Amino acid sequence: MQQIDRELEQDWPNYVKYISKGKPLPDLNEKTTRKLENYAQSLRYNPNMDMVFKIDEENKLIPFIPFINRSHTVWKYRKNYGHVASTSLYELMKSRTWWRG
Repeated sequence: MQQIDRELEQDWPNYVKYISKGKPLPDLNEKTTRKLENYAQSLRYNPNMDMVFKIDEENKLIPFIPFINRSHTVWKYRKNYGHVASTSLYELMKSRTWWRG
């Protein structure tokens, strides 16, 4: 198996799809495998939406935002909510979106 691309490493939560579908994982490095193992219980894949969600402390599903969509997501929030302070923007987004490096 090929080593995964460095950019795709940032999207490691998407590998929950493989687990959900019973497919073998690609050749992940140790760091990525460890992240996936540590977070697998708090991630859910919805095949109808083809999306991965994080389950928060209140059992709310928060969509995972892939690397390629992150800057656009931040831009949409800034556009829709005005130019709020970065801490306020973070507070708005953290209950509605999720990604982890």
